[in-house]
Amino acid sequence: MNNKPIQNKTDMEKLIKESSESAKQYIPKLLDGLKEVVRLFDEGRDKEAVLLFSTAIEGLDWFSVFQLALNLMEPFVNTEDNTVVFNKIMKGLLNAWETQNFLLMSDILEFELIPLLDKSMETLIKYDFPGH
Repeated sequence: MNNKPIQNKTDMEKLIKESSESAKQYIPKLLDGLKEVVRLFDEGRDKEAVLLFSTAIEGLDWFSVFQLALNLMEPFVNTEDNTVVFNKIMKGLLNAWETQNFLLMSDILEFELIPLLDKSMETLIKYDFPGH
Protein backbone atom coordinates (compact mmCIF):
# COMPACT_ATOMS: atom_id res chain seq x y z
CA MET A 1 0.00 0.00 0.00
CA ASN A 2 1.23 3.46 -0.85
CA ASN A 3 1.52 5.52 2.33
CA LYS A 4 2.72 8.73 0.68
CA PRO A 5 0.68 11.77 1.65
CA ILE A 6 -1.54 13.33 -0.98
CA GLN A 7 0.70 15.86 -2.69
CA ASN A 8 -1.65 18.28 -4.35
CA LYS A 9 -5.14 19.07 -5.51
CA THR A 10 -4.72 16.87 -8.60
CA ASP A 11 -3.93 13.85 -6.40
CA MET A 12 -7.01 14.57 -4.28
CA GLU A 13 -9.21 14.93 -7.35
CA LYS A 14 -7.88 11.65 -8.72
CA LEU A 15 -8.58 9.91 -5.40
CA ILE A 16 -12.12 11.27 -5.30
CA LYS A 17 -12.77 10.21 -8.88
CA GLU A 18 -11.37 6.70 -8.36
CA SER A 19 -13.31 6.24 -5.12
CA SER A 20 -16.57 7.42 -6.63
CA GLU A 21 -16.11 5.17 -9.67
CA SER A 22 -15.43 2.19 -7.38
CA ALA A 23 -18.55 3.05 -5.40
CA LYS A 24 -20.66 3.24 -8.56
CA GLN A 25 -19.59 -0.30 -9.38
CA TYR A 26 -19.78 -1.73 -5.86
CA ILE A 27 -22.96 -0.25 -4.38
CA PRO A 28 -25.28 -1.98 -6.91
CA LYS A 29 -23.70 -5.33 -6.01
CA LEU A 30 -24.15 -4.59 -2.32
CA LEU A 31 -27.77 -3.63 -2.97
CA ASP A 32 -28.41 -6.87 -4.85
CA GLY A 33 -26.96 -8.88 -1.97
CA LEU A 34 -29.04 -7.05 0.63
CA LYS A 35 -32.21 -7.50 -1.42
CA GLU A 36 -31.45 -11.21 -1.56
CA VAL A 37 -31.04 -11.25 2.24
CA VAL A 38 -34.49 -9.65 2.58
CA ARG A 39 -35.98 -12.22 0.18
CA LEU A 40 -34.44 -15.10 2.13
CA PHE A 41 -35.74 -13.73 5.44
CA ASP A 42 -39.19 -13.27 3.90
CA GLU A 43 -39.15 -16.92 2.79
CA GLY A 44 -38.22 -18.07 6.29
CA ARG A 45 -34.74 -19.14 5.20
CA ASP A 46 -33.11 -17.40 8.15
CA LYS A 47 -29.87 -19.41 8.23
CA GLU A 48 -29.16 -18.66 4.57
CA ALA A 49 -30.09 -15.00 5.06
CA VAL A 50 -27.80 -14.66 8.09
CA LEU A 51 -24.93 -16.29 6.22
CA LEU A 52 -25.37 -13.98 3.24
CA PHE A 53 -25.76 -10.93 5.47
CA SER A 54 -22.54 -11.80 7.28
CA THR A 55 -20.72 -11.53 3.94
CA ALA A 56 -22.29 -8.09 3.36
CA ILE A 57 -20.93 -6.71 6.63
CA GLU A 58 -17.52 -6.06 5.06
CA GLY A 59 -19.22 -4.17 2.24
CA LEU A 60 -21.20 -2.10 4.71
CA ASP A 61 -17.98 -1.30 6.56
CA TRP A 62 -16.43 -0.17 3.26
CA PHE A 63 -19.49 1.98 2.55
CA SER A 64 -19.20 3.62 5.97
CA VAL A 65 -15.56 4.54 5.35
CA PHE A 66 -16.41 5.79 1.85
CA GLN A 67 -19.17 8.03 3.23
CA LEU A 68 -16.82 9.52 5.82
CA ALA A 69 -14.10 10.11 3.24
CA LEU A 70 -16.57 11.73 0.88
CA ASN A 71 -17.72 14.05 3.67
CA LEU A 72 -14.13 15.18 4.18
CA MET A 73 -13.19 15.47 0.52
CA GLU A 74 -16.37 16.90 -0.96
CA PRO A 75 -18.43 18.67 1.68
CA PHE A 76 -20.66 20.24 -0.97
CA VAL A 77 -22.22 16.82 -1.57
CA ASN A 78 -23.72 17.01 1.94
CA THR A 79 -23.45 13.31 2.73
CA GLU A 80 -23.05 14.05 6.43
CA ASP A 81 -26.77 13.50 7.01
CA ASN A 82 -26.47 10.14 5.23
CA THR A 83 -23.62 9.20 7.55
CA VAL A 84 -25.69 9.98 10.65
CA VAL A 85 -28.64 8.02 9.26
CA PHE A 86 -26.37 5.13 8.24
CA ASN A 87 -24.91 4.89 11.74
CA LYS A 88 -28.41 4.87 13.25
CA ILE A 89 -29.50 2.13 10.85
CA MET A 90 -26.43 0.05 11.69
CA LYS A 91 -27.15 0.36 15.42
CA GLY A 92 -30.68 -0.91 14.77
CA LEU A 93 -29.33 -3.81 12.71
CA LEU A 94 -26.85 -4.69 15.45
CA ASN A 95 -29.63 -4.74 18.04
CA ALA A 96 -31.80 -6.93 15.80
CA TRP A 97 -28.82 -9.22 15.11
CA GLU A 98 -27.99 -9.59 18.81
CA THR A 99 -31.59 -10.47 19.70
CA GLN A 100 -31.97 -12.66 16.59
CA ASN A 101 -35.00 -10.64 15.54
CA PHE A 102 -34.78 -11.52 11.87
CA LEU A 103 -38.10 -9.92 10.98
CA LEU A 104 -36.78 -6.61 12.31
CA MET A 105 -33.50 -7.10 10.44
CA SER A 106 -35.39 -7.70 7.22
CA ASP A 107 -37.54 -4.61 7.76
CA ILE A 108 -34.53 -2.40 8.54
CA LEU A 109 -32.75 -3.65 5.44
CA GLU A 110 -35.75 -3.26 3.16
CA PHE A 111 -37.18 0.03 4.41
CA GLU A 112 -34.13 1.88 5.74
CA LEU A 113 -30.76 0.63 4.54
CA ILE A 114 -31.59 -0.23 0.92
CA PRO A 115 -33.28 3.16 0.33
CA LEU A 116 -30.26 4.92 1.88
CA LEU A 117 -27.87 3.05 -0.42
CA ASP A 118 -30.13 3.89 -3.38
CA LYS A 119 -30.00 7.56 -2.37
CA SER A 120 -26.22 7.42 -2.10
CA MET A 121 -26.01 5.90 -5.56
CA GLU A 122 -28.20 8.67 -6.95
CA THR A 123 -25.90 11.25 -5.32
CA LEU A 124 -22.84 9.68 -6.93
CA ILE A 125 -24.50 9.75 -10.33
CA LYS A 126 -25.81 13.30 -9.85
CA TYR A 127 -22.50 14.93 -8.93
CA ASP A 128 -19.78 15.26 -11.49
CA PHE A 129 -16.73 14.61 -9.38
CA PRO A 130 -13.47 16.23 -10.45
CA GLY A 131 -10.72 14.37 -12.20
CA HIS A 132 -12.31 13.48 -15.51
